[in-house]
Amino acid sequence: MHQAISHVSQVRNGYLAWTLYAHLRQGGLPMDSQDLAALAGAMLNVDRELYAEHCVKRALSVLDYARSIGEADDIRLLGEACAACAVGGLADRAQSLCEEGERLTGRTHWKMQCDLILACGRAGELHRALAIYRAWEEAWEEVRERTSSLSLTLALTLP
Repeated sequence: MHQAISHVSQVRNGYLAWTLYAHLRQGGLPMDSQDLAALAGAMLNVDRELYAEHCVKRALSVLDYARSIGEADDIRLLGEACAACAVGGLADRAQSLCEEGERLTGRTHWKMQCDLILACGRAGELHRALAIYRAWEEAWEEVRERTSSLSLTLALTLP
């Protein structure tokens, strides 16, 4: 089963990923969060002009299923769900997934933050996207300043 999931994930065919997921669920075969994350990510690989709404709903349904079986505490799975929100322009859901990811890992997941900005843009919430980006920029500037001052301190104290 893991080989099939890995293969579908590598092929990047959303239709095939959904079919495999549906068959595994119908067959009652157990899937862990890594399996579910791989399938959810692969489901986003479809002709988005025609099937964006379907692939988003399908990928998010995988997260809902993972929650129902207690397998949702996985940053990769949350990240794939956030990517689905970016495709669908679901900014509020993306924001809550980012917050959940931060609670889970204790740090900001930058790829999810990028997906949040995309979701805001696709939802037409450009001011929100810009505000998130600017907050991000400020956070990076603080990190850069701390790193620079630490480097300077080390340079001055080392022989």
